[in-house]
Amino acid sequence: MVDASRDRGPELSARLSGTLPGKVVQELFSNSAHFPIANILFEVLNEGVADYLGDPDFYAICAAALIQAYVLGRGEFLGRRPAFFGNLVGPAVYTLIEVIFEGMRFFEGAHHIAYWVFALAIGILQAVRAGAAPRPRDAIVVIENVLRASIIAVMYWIFEARGNPEYASVAGFMQDPSHVFVLLSAPLLGVLLGVANIAYLRRVMVLAHTAGRLRDFSEWSMGSSLVARAVADPKVLDLGREERAVLFMDIRGFTHWTEPREPEAVVQMLDAYFAAAESVWKRHDPIISRLIADEVMLVLPDPAEALRVAVELRTVTKKALASFGLDAGIGLNWGPLMEGMIGSPSIRVYDIIGDTANTAARLCSAAEPGEILVPVALAKSHSDMLTLGPMRTIAAKGKRQPLEVFRVEKISDVEGHSETPE
Repeated sequence: MVDASRDRGPELSARLSGTLPGKVVQELFSNSAHFPIANILFEVLNEGVADYLGDPDFYAICAAALIQAYVLGRGEFLGRRPAFFGNLVGPAVYTLIEVIFEGMRFFEGAHHIAYWVFALAIGILQAVRAGAAPRPRDAIVVIENVLRASIIAVMYWIFEARGNPEYASVAGFMQDPSHVFVLLSAPLLGVLLGVANIAYLRRVMVLAHTAGRLRDFSEWSMGSSLVARAVADPKVLDLGREERAVLFMDIRGFTHWTEPREPEAVVQMLDAYFAAAESVWKRHDPIISRLIADEVMLVLPDPAEALRVAVELRTVTKKALASFGLDAGIGLNWGPLMEGMIGSPSIRVYDIIGDTANTAARLCSAAEPGEILVPVALAKSHSDMLTLGPMRTIAAKGKRQPLEVFRVEKISDVEGHSETPE
């Protein structure tokens, strides 16, 4: 059985990059709903609430805004935002529905044409912004916000012109000081919103980058599923009693091998060794993964999976160390231990404490090159998947009684395929 927490990784990614519903809602209120809201107010003031809600216009433009928000939000979520054509989805849906009910009279409304003009302009700006350098991109963000704020001014102009034909021209409309106030204040408000939006976007980018780096740093010592759960609920890091598989692996003859060599050569060997080991444990997402000198320590939630990890590690590290004339030994144990945050008030680490871990370390120390040693109880409880060597007794430091152990020769997975060390 595999710990259910193994599937929590995507939750952390969603917290950092955003979910699909979150992207759709953000797109709706930051872009796609702007003109539709202005249009709804325009129609309500012209027709009255009851009459407008009785026509399909209201439902058509709401549907148009929602569909466009989904298209653009989904594109943002997938990393392929269709900036230009996505912004045309709303007016296209609205026009299609309205033409069915109104026919070509739809195009006589200046506010309908305005929807297309604003959609085209914003679509072009967003498309250009996507490939622009930072400074031009900031300027485009400001222009885009000015354009959105101008929706209110333009719709106000169309509304006033409908009641008074003298206001249809720019000169006629600007004769009224209140009109001048609206036409000037809306773009200025857009500038302020644009500058604020730039600061917000920069802050979000910094936070996302920082959160991603912190996640990477955390996963260097804790598995990604544990990090994801801890972000959602920090109490999962509290110290508690657990049943865990603990695996230790280190290189036989490491100290003797390093003595005549330069530090650079030692690091080169260790990098190859640890890279090979990581290629295995990353696929299994251990609760804890730790590197200490030439030693690898892994803590896994399931003993059967830990046995598979041990055999895979033996195979890949044998290849990685062969050119250096080295090999590694592995000790694996399963049992109760204390797991969680341990340390002083200012320095704490997520760690394990208990005889289960101590015994695993002793088994590792006793393992010959290429050996995997497991205690009798673990070997017998999984005898259906293991081919074992003869039982032997080892004297372990700190243990009052000798330890009875088996060497793991082969392991079969649930499909009956045998994995054999090379």
